[in-house]
Amino acid sequence: MQHKPKVLVFHSVIMLVIVVLSSLATYLVNMLLARFLGAEYFGNYSVIISIFTMLSIVLLFGNNYSAVKFLPEYITQKKWQLARGYLKKTLKIVLITCIAIKVFGIIVALILLPFTQINLGRYEFLHVACYMLWVIPLIAIGTYLSDFLRGINRIFWSTLLYNFLNPILFIIVLLVTFYLFHITVNIYQTFFICAGVLLVIIFLQFLVCRKKTPKEIFLATPDFKTKEWHKTSWQLMVAHFVLMMLFSSEMILLKIFGHSAINVGIFSAILTIGSLYWLIFNAVAYVLMPHISPSALHGDRTKMQALYNIGTLILTVLVLSLTVLIFIFRYFLLRHFGAEFVSGVSALVLVTVGYAAVIIFGLPWYFLGLTGNQQRLLGPIIFLAIFNIIITIILVHYFDLMGAAVGLVITDVLLVTWQSILLKKHVGIKPLLIV
Repeated sequence: MQHKPKVLVFHSVIMLVIVVLSSLATYLVNMLLARFLGAEYFGNYSVIISIFTMLSIVLLFGNNYSAVKFLPEYITQKKWQLARGYLKKTLKIVLITCIAIKVFGIIVALILLPFTQINLGRYEFLHVACYMLWVIPLIAIGTYLSDFLRGINRIFWSTLLYNFLNPILFIIVLLVTFYLFHITVNIYQTFFICAGVLLVIIFLQFLVCRKKTPKEIFLATPDFKTKEWHKTSWQLMVAHFVLMMLFSSEMILLKIFGHSAINVGIFSAILTIGSLYWLIFNAVAYVLMPHISPSALHGDRTKMQALYNIGTLILTVLVLSLTVLIFIFRYFLLRHFGAEFVSGVSALVLVTVGYAAVIIFGLPWYFLGLTGNQQRLLGPIIFLAIFNIIITIILVHYFDLMGAAVGLVITDVLLVTWQSILLKKHVGIKPLLIV
């Protein structure tokens, strides 16, 4: 028993390393795609991936999120029948819906195949999106298996396969395609590479799931008392769909209402650079996790307040340091995506302000989740998503790229303010934003 804290810290460090490497690998994927595709097609790719990710959330009906919530409870309490029933029911739903969309997507792709060489101008991304609809089920299945592994407490394997190995394999295949076979990479080939890599990842996930799932689950008689997790699944699906829409709306609206096709790619590159802030947040969260969870479980508000203050202080120092570095090397960072991306330097500076605010005051989301109050954010997130769409349409119409950046900053500041108010009201922790 005396070694448990050390083992917990060791596992947290290993997870921290994997999370950091995964984030850097994803950053590298986007940078390479920007260089290979150019600003316009990289923007198209980013918009389509965002839409596909949102559609995959709907396709799963929230069953992946409820796996993380209910499976640990069933396993801990040895409710093997409920775990078996959950697995059988959700897997059936996911497979049926994914196969249906897969078949539909293939039919659409075959219909559109003769029109791949037709120039559709600014609407070309719609052809690519429809042509590649069959990729969505692969994203959905990969996400489901990843969250299932988290639900059976195999977080290491979940993160290693889906978050780390996925971008690493993508980079390898992309570089081999371009440099070894001397094939010019276009947006269609990019999605085929994405699909091929996902198939490999899903196969590995399936093998790990078969090996790591407790045998008692497979041997148990299914119990289909699913009313509780059905309701939770739908709630979580709505929450994550709206949240994804909240963080993707500027880029999508810039594509629809913007005046320049390349600005979408530039904005996507800016968001990729902004992902470095999330890297810092996840790193600090993983370091604090072994200490926060027991305090949240026992309702120790004094210790949670102290941990919140320490975490916010660490985030403030790291975020401000990163912001200074981005400001100094702003031209250097954008130039690595391509020469045409440098024109977005002003928008990059503005977006970093929004990201800095979100990350410095981002711990309320984490603490609300640990104390079972994350559902209280659903109402504010829906309101902010609607508000964000309206204000971004107006700003993009008049200011194009800078308008999207301003919309992002305004929404981010409102989000962290609302989170901080809820944290103080429902958890009793006083954020630094509120006296």
